[in-house]
Amino acid sequence: MPEFFDNKPFRDLKFLAEYRRKAREFEANNISTTVTQLLRYGVCPCIALGRYTTCCKVKHGDLSTP
Repeated sequence: MPEFFDNKPFRDLKFLAEYRRKAREFEANNISTTVTQLLRYGVCPCIALGRYTTCCKVKHGDLSTP
């Protein structure tokens, strides 16, 4: 698996493009994980891995706000 957390905050879809490509390759080889599924739909995997506060929160805001 690729290293999805390289301590670069402020992820967006453009930043995740290469990770999304790798996730599609993994799934084509029957390797499907929560991370690959989230990336397929353009969601940063930090949400599922408990890293949202240190990864995307600064750019996208608190998840509890509408």
